[in-house]
Amino acid sequence: MRKRILAAVVVCTAAVLQAGCTLTAATDNPATEFVDAPAPQLSGEVLRERGGIVTATPIREWSAALDADADRGWTVTYRSVSGVDGSLRDVSGVVFVPTGEAPAGGWPVLSYGHGATGLDPSCGTSGHTDLLGYDLAVASLLQLGFVVAMTDFQGWGAGGGANAYLEPKTAAYNMIDAVRAARALVHEASATWYAVGASEGGHAAWAANEYAATYGDGLDFRGSASSAPMADLSGIVALAQSGWLSHEQQMWLPMVLAGLSNHRPELNAGDYLHGPLEHGESMWSACTGPHADQREQVLESLTARDTEPVSDAAAARLKQAFASIALPQRRASGPMLVITGAADQKVNVSWVRQAVRTACRNGGTIEFIVRPDEGHGTLVAGPQIGAWLLERLTGKPARNTC
Repeated sequence: MRKRILAAVVVCTAAVLQAGCTLTAATDNPATEFVDAPAPQLSGEVLRERGGIVTATPIREWSAALDADADRGWTVTYRSVSGVDGSLRDVSGVVFVPTGEAPAGGWPVLSYGHGATGLDPSCGTSGHTDLLGYDLAVASLLQLGFVVAMTDFQGWGAGGGANAYLEPKTAAYNMIDAVRAARALVHEASATWYAVGASEGGHAAWAANEYAATYGDGLDFRGSASSAPMADLSGIVALAQSGWLSHEQQMWLPMVLAGLSNHRPELNAGDYLHGPLEHGESMWSACTGPHADQREQVLESLTARDTEPVSDAAAARLKQAFASIALPQRRASGPMLVITGAADQKVNVSWVRQAVRTACRNGGTIEFIVRPDEGHGTLVAGPQIGAWLLERLTGKPARNTC
């Protein structure tokens, strides 16, 4: 297996972590104070059913990118849990098994968190043969010798229900229960698991690390890697008030508000979205097709006023909502790799750095890497993540830059 991993690291490129989204102007973000955020009480029924398979359909056709590396795969619907109220929810996703013979002890499992695809339920990656472009990431991870589980996250795909965009406990539970679902399907899968993700998925992988020690009971968590994670977005509010949001970030704000309002009902999108953003739900919720194509046309027509909060009170409500989903929320359960770009104008490097510092103060073992001249959508983190995973698999101690 070591030879296989070493070979795979060479080809493990930026595809492993597609940070796919947008750019925005840089500004400092005041540190969000660390709070050991409470988690909902879970009933005995929830604890028994989480990770259970509702449906599992063998994948008969996948993209050419997966041909050489996937032995078999399924689209799945599994049971997971809302981090808001602790209720059981159906969540969909995919599970893939690498080619070759499982190592002694079984395949390790990697739970992969993808970046934003769109708000429409059809934007779940499991409903598309190319996984909405994440087939390359999955193939790279299969080459490393992992069973790969990729959740659609609550509210997307076949699972149904309201999405909980960037709500960290829900994202963490979805990632961890995807591991349980993978193990229920793949008898060669071990209890050892890792979390990896990009952008929104980087936030989810970080959250999964934090909740692995408690919610991930019965599993053997070994660490997480996050590329361009949306760790703390509180500083975006000041940018919106001062008119410094880029057009690309303005187009991203409706998705954030739609997700936040599902669990923060005090937020009214009309307090923050104006002009073409106020009534363009079909445009910014789509992941493919003509509605998605319209976004490029609208970008150039946006003005700073189109995303300006209507009042200081509205701005304060949004900032508090961002603070409620900011990371860290509790001490990390295992080693963490965090990579971001110095030129990231969507999630300012200073915001990520401050989140890492806070996590370090709370006892985390974190390797933090800033790649110069790389932005949110151009970050090349794959080779470093592949090497970091190899070191964990071969028992090397994790580096700590805290």
